[in-house]
Amino acid sequence: PNFRDPMGPFTALFKLVLMAGFLIAAPVILYQVWCFVVPALKHTERRIAVRLSGLLAGFFMLGVLFSFFVASPIFLEVSANLWRGAGITAQPENLWTYNDYISFLMHLMLAFGVAFELPLVMAFLARLDIVRASTYREKRRVAFFVLIVASALLTPGDIVPMLLMAIPLLGLYEFGIVLAVLASRHLPPLPPPLPPDDDELEALPNE
Repeated sequence: PNFRDPMGPFTALFKLVLMAGFLIAAPVILYQVWCFVVPALKHTERRIAVRLSGLLAGFFMLGVLFSFFVASPIFLEVSANLWRGAGITAQPENLWTYNDYISFLMHLMLAFGVAFELPLVMAFLARLDIVRASTYREKRRVAFFVLIVASALLTPGDIVPMLLMAIPLLGLYEFGIVLAVLASRHLPPLPPPLPPDDDELEALPNE
C-alpha cells in the first residue's frame, strides 16, 4: 500500500470503518428520517410511504452495488490506461493511494445510492397526483438535461464516472415513468382545458 503521510494508514482505516458503518446503519437512518417525516403526512400519504420505505432501502443498496461492481471497475480501468499508447515516451505511472481510492469509492457509492431512488420518487409524486406520468413524458428533454448536469455534480468531476451515472439515470427515468403510470392508474383523468372567455377572445389578433 502507498501512503503519502504518517497518518495515511489511520485515515484509510477510518474511512473504511465509516463506510461500513454507514452501510450497516442505513436502515436505522432511514427509519429515523421516516419517524421525522411521518407526522406531517396524511393517512393516504402515510400508507403509500410505508409501502415505499422498503423499496427505498432496496434501491439505495442496488445503486451502491452497481457502483461497486460495475461503475468503479470500469472507471478505474479506463483511468489507469487512459494515457497508454498515446505516443508518450515516458509512460505516466498511476500513484493512487488507499486514501484516494477509498474516498473515490465512498463518493461514488453514495452518489449512485441516492440516484437510484429516482423511479420511486417519481412514482410517489404520481401516486399523490402531484406530477402525472404525462408530465414526465412532456418534460423528458428537460429532465434528461437536469440528470446529466446532476451526474456531473455528484460524480468526482471526470467524464467517465459522469457517463456511468448519467446513462443509468436516463434508464431509471424511463422506468420511473412506467412506475408513475402504474401508481396513478386509479386516479381520475385530468379535466379538459377550459375554453377562453370573451375577454381573451377579444384580445386575440384578428386574422
